[in-house]
Amino acid sequence: MDNHSWRDPHIIIMVKSLLKALYFTVGIFALFFVIFRIGTSLYVSNIVTWSEEAFKAGIAKDLAHLKTQGDAVAESTLVKKSLISGNSEDLLNIIQQERGERSIGLIGIANKEGVIVSRTLSPKVRGDNVFLTAPVGRVVGQGKSAESIELTGFFNQIFMTTGRPIRSDGEMIGGLFANYLLDDAYALRFRDLYLPNNAEVIFYTKEYGVYGNSFEDPETRSIIKSYFNTGSEWIKNGISDKTIRFSDKTFYIVKNVVFPGLEQSSGGALLFTPRIDTSFIANITGAIVILVSFLISALFYHFHTQKEERGWRYFVTLLTFTLFIAGLAFFALSFQNLGRLELRRIAYPLYNSMIRFHPESGVFDINSERILSITVHPGDEVINAVQFSVNFDSTAVRVEKVETTNSACAYFVENTFNQENGRVDFSCVILADGKEQKDHLLI
Repeated sequence: MDNHSWRDPHIIIMVKSLLKALYFTVGIFALFFVIFRIGTSLYVSNIVTWSEEAFKAGIAKDLAHLKTQGDAVAESTLVKKSLISGNSEDLLNIIQQERGERSIGLIGIANKEGVIVSRTLSPKVRGDNVFLTAPVGRVVGQGKSAESIELTGFFNQIFMTTGRPIRSDGEMIGGLFANYLLDDAYALRFRDLYLPNNAEVIFYTKEYGVYGNSFEDPETRSIIKSYFNTGSEWIKNGISDKTIRFSDKTFYIVKNVVFPGLEQSSGGALLFTPRIDTSFIANITGAIVILVSFLISALFYHFHTQKEERGWRYFVTLLTFTLFIAGLAFFALSFQNLGRLELRRIAYPLYNSMIRFHPESGVFDINSERILSITVHPGDEVINAVQFSVNFDSTAVRVEKVETTNSACAYFVENTFNQENGRVDFSCVILADGKEQKDHLLI
């Protein structure tokens, strides 16, 4: 039979000893929290600096490679000979070979008027005047070399580019452009070569949003395209140094590196560096440290109490205090995670699909055939049909055909053009999920 009660003097002494342990633990926790916050600030500052420096060093290295290799191609006797003779087929074969041997992403050659006469990407697309329409081209048109990251009107791509004048006997006969498209393949390569700390990178344009993305998980990629779009503050105003987390509780500190461009900013890159200090494991570890501190101090005071309680009341009280201090510690440590931007799959579709010409504008050689693409941006929508009509000036433009070889359409309802009336009508059905099938549906 238990003759003790909660009001026994030794019970009161026991509670007082636990209160002393609690006070001691709170002091330890306050010290630990201050040290943790200082350490976290230094840690975040360092990982952001390391990632940003590694990113800029990687960009500089790739630009230097393009510059060196571009200079070498521009000095090629074969390139100069083919450019002077106007043999675009030979020129294409030469720069295709140079591109592979020198690990250059893309090469384009312009004549002395600035008109593209050969390019390794879409070789049939020629006639655009880059000396008039492209910032790097305008510099090359003045007989100078330039390097930059720019938005090109050719399919609205963002690319790292270097432009070099091509000279023969002291006279400028054209220009060479060596490029890397900042697409998914480049983002993956760049991440694996240059970025530390398991960082990820996405490249974006201010006009079209995410272009290149190193994240490989399909769900994460979809979430990123939803949040980091042209309407987000990240893209519009270049906000930076914010912590975000995905639904799997992975935390990242995001650094926004804006590319200045030669004339205006074309876009930038978002560096995602993992933060282990704000993870669930970090909070559990902190709570355990505080809990162990309390238990050690509680046992210390317990064994130094002259009339310690050895019955169940002591263990119930100890358990109560332990749960309280553990909950308090975990809540306080978790409090620092409040206010983080959590990126989750949006439960409703964003009706933001667009259809547009690529390129939307430009200066072209009237003697060259020009291929214009109609591109559908599904955004976050699931689309299953496309329809458009185009009016054109039949006295200035002649439409030869509407090419559908690269179309994502599965069934064509209408594909007609009337040269006399200056009109193109097109409609088709997409049997697959348009949003998941391709980010850009080329018609």
